[in-house]
Amino acid sequence: MLNTEKMLTIGKEWINGNNHRIYFNDLAKLLGLVVEKYNTGSISYAELNGQKISNSSASKMISNLYYAKVWFDFTTEKFESKNISSDDFNTIVEKIKEIAE
Repeated sequence: MLNTEKMLTIGKEWINGNNHRIYFNDLAKLLGLVVEKYNTGSISYAELNGQKISNSSASKMISNLYYAKVWFDFTTEKFESKNISSDDFNTIVEKIKEIAE
């Protein structure tokens, strides 16, 4: 059983009419992506789940997640998404479940 209070520590609740959801915003962090940037905003260092990756790979990941949305729908009791690969979605959902159990 997922703990709603724990999910709210990493997401934001949204209620509108019959819709009741928790949206998760820091998807890169939930994927395990860590980046450091220069003052110019360019990536100076990147790692994914503790493994160093190229700055261009990190930049591509961030770009791919820019329009992505992941949420938990209370009506269907399922995680749903938009504009995200199925692999990234599954990884993020597993991380959320770890946090919320």
